[in-house]
Amino acid sequence: MATLHRFEGAALLVQQVVKDVPAWKLCAYVTLLFPLYAITMGIYNLFFHPLRNFPGPKKAALSNIWYSYIWLSGRYPHIIHALHEKYGSVVRVAPNQLSYNTSSSWKDIYTNYGNRQTFRKNSLYDRDKLDPVTNISREPDPVKHNQIKRLFSNAFSMKSLTEQEPIVQEYVDLLVSQIGKHGTGEDGLDMTKWYNYCTFDIIGDLAFGEGFDATKEGKTPPLPTSNSPTSVYAISFINVTGRFPWLSKFVPSITPAEIVERRQRHINYGRDKVNRRVKSDNKRKDFLTNVLENYRDQISDAELYSNAQVFIVAGSETSATTLSGLTYYILRNPRTYQRLVSEITSSFTSYSEINSVTAGRLEYVGAVINETLRMYPPVPIGLPRLSPGETVDGQFIPKGALVSTSPWASGHCSKNFHDPWTFKPERWLDGECEEKDIREASQPFSLGPRGCLGRNLALMELRLIICKMLFTYHLELLDTKLDWERDSTAYILWVKPDLRVRLHRR
Repeated sequence: MATLHRFEGAALLVQQVVKDVPAWKLCAYVTLLFPLYAITMGIYNLFFHPLRNFPGPKKAALSNIWYSYIWLSGRYPHIIHALHEKYGSVVRVAPNQLSYNTSSSWKDIYTNYGNRQTFRKNSLYDRDKLDPVTNISREPDPVKHNQIKRLFSNAFSMKSLTEQEPIVQEYVDLLVSQIGKHGTGEDGLDMTKWYNYCTFDIIGDLAFGEGFDATKEGKTPPLPTSNSPTSVYAISFINVTGRFPWLSKFVPSITPAEIVERRQRHINYGRDKVNRRVKSDNKRKDFLTNVLENYRDQISDAELYSNAQVFIVAGSETSATTLSGLTYYILRNPRTYQRLVSEITSSFTSYSEINSVTAGRLEYVGAVINETLRMYPPVPIGLPRLSPGETVDGQFIPKGALVSTSPWASGHCSKNFHDPWTFKPERWLDGECEEKDIREASQPFSLGPRGCLGRNLALMELRLIICKMLFTYHLELLDTKLDWERDSTAYILWVKPDLRVRLHRR
């Protein structure tokens, strides 16, 4: 109690002093103290910080300002890759943060093996004021996260997905029909948008019991507007402010009202969808079938809303991103395109034969998907974790330091993959690759307890869409000057360029 009274007394004294000091003097003090604080912290970070001996640029070690700049530049994955090329497999990218690009670091950071301590999520995943409850994406407590995961994991099992395949097939068939109607003209159509329409509808129907009619109407539905470039920029900016606690107090006042309103509309729309699903007597199998039987004993209504919206964003945008990247890469590599089309058209005598089982047997289709995920991982940033005081790649990392493995840097490292900037699906086929690649270095779905829950669904969507589309149409890339890696900008997710394609029916 005595200590508490001393703190209270000190606080009152500071308030009185500040009150009695003229405004001009207070501004002068702040003006002098801030540079002094910055210089002091810079000296500490460079010469005394626990991470001082790790390699990296001095400007990254000085403060979080440089890291924030590269985070907001839209070229974050590329810059991190360049740092790894210069400094090696581990780089200090901020005063208290390390980046890795090795296959072993994936296992050390993201999985639990042996008696190792858990690397937990950090404040990047904190709750926001508009959606304050926990969900499977942001929950830092491993025990609570596992409870949420168990509640939804059955919906993503192969058994459940087989039962839900007719829903997926319905929207894939609608996509194939719609792009044939709109994409055979001289101007073709932007496949980036149409892939998003289809994946929005699929995940929406599975999560809410009804789609968004995006593929039918050819326009983005209200809910996934959080994936728009403006929203992605805003989320990235808010994440940066977390590195400067004093700045975070000003975020509500400087965040555009349009962004706040759009996010609130997004949340309300999702809640309405979930409420309709909860009240419906639809007996059809979907993501919420098992959850709704006893969810009130394990999860609140607000948490149910929040998790359902996570599935929409994560389950639609990532699959659409992979499909867009895959389409670009195969159309820029004629030999790959011809081999892929040959495998698909020779494996089926009719469109109706294509399903998840038959499409799953095609080895080259799988190799093309794996190579796309290596070249263009849908989440290009390293997912940060807090060190509990453990080793990564055999080196001890102090407790509280942030660590991550960069999907982009590990997938484009010449020590992991030969000729890493070349799109070469053959590297995923045993016996066809001349050089030995470290395939484990590419982990687009991450690893461990927090690995992507929707992996099986994503692969089902990718295989069905690729096979049905290429069985029906020949694709022609209209913009021959398009450079997918140059023209994509990366924040938490990719902001993709237009992908204009003309279709010719086979």
